[in-house]
Amino acid sequence: MGDGITAPPGEIKAVGEVLQTLKNSAADIERLAEQADPGLDVWGVGLGRILKLCYDPKAEEAREHIRMIGDALESQARVVTNAAENYERLDQEMAAAFERFLDDLNGR
Repeated sequence: MGDGITAPPGEIKAVGEVLQTLKNSAADIERLAEQADPGLDVWGVGLGRILKLCYDPKAEEAREHIRMIGDALESQARVVTNAAENYERLDQEMAAAFERFLDDLNGR
């Protein structure tokens, strides 16, 4: 084995949980941004309506970016959690294999 970084599966799972929490926060921000979107009556007439035509696409773009961030966080949370579960399973299988090896050496 190399001198790489090691981390217990529990710590890796904790990172996955943090990523999922951040994803939930991104979803909350997206909802709040949608709710905060000013309606047509706020913009007034004339210049206000022209400004709204500029605002709406940018606001939707911002919400889309927030959605993409949330999707990426969710994906990474899933990957990190799966990695932790796989490492945990592998550790258990290795421990069992070494136990069987010791039993064989001791003639059990």
